[in-house]
Amino acid sequence: MCSPVTTSSAEEWIRGEFETLGPEVVGVETRTFPQEAHHIVYVLPDEIGRALVLGNRLQPPTVGGVDEFVIVRVAPDGMLEGVGTQHSGPIRSVHDERCSELINLVSARSRVSNAQPSLAYVPDARPNLAAVTAARHHLVFGRRGAGKTALLVEAKQQLDNAGAVTTWVNIQTYRRETPQRVVLYVLNEMLASLLATRALDEKSQVVISLSKLSAKVQSLLDADETSDRLVHDLVPRAQRVLRDYLSVASRPLFVFLDDYYYLPRSEHPEVLDILHGFTRDANVWLKVASIKHLTRWWQATPPVGLQSGQDADLIDLDITLQEPADAKRFLEGVLLAFAQESASPRCRECFEPRP
Repeated sequence: MCSPVTTSSAEEWIRGEFETLGPEVVGVETRTFPQEAHHIVYVLPDEIGRALVLGNRLQPPTVGGVDEFVIVRVAPDGMLEGVGTQHSGPIRSVHDERCSELINLVSARSRVSNAQPSLAYVPDARPNLAAVTAARHHLVFGRRGAGKTALLVEAKQQLDNAGAVTTWVNIQTYRRETPQRVVLYVLNEMLASLLATRALDEKSQVVISLSKLSAKVQSLLDADETSDRLVHDLVPRAQRVLRDYLSVASRPLFVFLDDYYYLPRSEHPEVLDILHGFTRDANVWLKVASIKHLTRWWQATPPVGLQSGQDADLIDLDITLQEPADAKRFLEGVLLAFAQESASPRCRECFEPRP
């Protein structure tokens, strides 16, 4: 007896091929048999001709020795419910209102932030999401628009859903502060996130210590000036409080620092070094997004900052020039995600590809 499979890599591949070549896919249903998988692709009635030709040419990637077959059918009426008839015909011109809607959507959502996440997260060529959610310090590098913030936002959402405590700090806000005050602002956000969880009894000693540390940090921020010595003296106390609280709460804390390159490059090692002091052996993990050639994360003599390969791992999103095929697939996936949120899923009809 056949059994439907709701999601699979083959289905995603088939949808991608149909999207690239034009016919709109209303739905895909996979039925598996011994050593065979039949992928039934449902399309709109006016596109059955093109879809049949394409379906006959497609050969999905074989997984585990199973033969894959594509079968094209007209979508039944029940599957067509909610598909707007005014948007079901082919796009004949870039002046079609569906093209304008797609352009406006891309323009409005071109920048990702913690307050405005991606419409849909599109994984890149490497398993970066799995890496950045691991209990390890990470430096995430990429040019503007490479997907640094999108990766961090998706990681934060996954970690929130998994029960971890997360803190998001956009460093651009503190670009004119001294390194010591930048560190205090970040620590203040970390403490606020932990206190907001209310994971432990307010009368417990670790919560009292956390609250006192929060008050101390706030008093330093309220002062007109903050000396280096006061901040450096705070490191062992903060490390101990964070370590004890997270040990009792049995929850990790992930700290996301976006747009780190906005700080003066000469200050980068000092800020990272102090933050690293806070987090040592405390189940706190730094995820720092920046532009590589604008960032100095380690100073060898004297040793200051985060040393790559030792203290932190590097994630490089700059695949544009080094791996153009992977970059093309990634960018097409991003465009498809936008198109699926608009009324124009036929991207190939809007843009004429170059050979």
